[in-house]
Amino acid sequence: MSTVEVKIRELFAAEATARELATARAMKVESWMQSNAQLLIGLRSQTSSSVMIQFFIIVAVVLGIASVLVVSVIQKGRQIGIMRAFGTRREQILHIFLLQGGLLGLAGSLGGLALGTLLSLIFQGLASNPDGSPIFPVALTATLYLRSVLVALGTGLIGSWLPARRAARLDPAVAIRYE
Repeated sequence: MSTVEVKIRELFAAEATARELATARAMKVESWMQSNAQLLIGLRSQTSSSVMIQFFIIVAVVLGIASVLVVSVIQKGRQIGIMRAFGTRREQILHIFLLQGGLLGLAGSLGGLALGTLLSLIFQGLASNPDGSPIFPVALTATLYLRSVLVALGTGLIGSWLPARRAARLDPAVAIRYE
């Protein structure tokens, strides 16, 4: 039995290419995706697990930011009441707390970028081939950094939305009286 191997540019176009070859030639054709089905299942499972872990980390961060800002709203209830009594509009109070959440997200993203970059470079340096090239090269691209900052900023804003609404809805008389 003889085999012929074909190299294609599009990695995941192997199935379509194998079907085309099978119909064009009278031969048995098997793509790398068919012969490595278990590997593909493992890789897809790993990707799904990674996405799920990222989702739950974002949920935890949103809850953390929300809890910090809820405590801030409770602690600053009297000041918020005084600001409202002096004519500060609800939208302005809302914007103050949204800004605070956005700044928390931005600060967290910058700290995370610095720490993540450092740890990635350390890991890349520890695991290397005999020729010195990294076993697991890390692609630290501008797109990765930008996406990380946008996710962290969005997370901060989402986490601050409910506490900001609560702060904006405080009744000035009640806030000043019971603080």
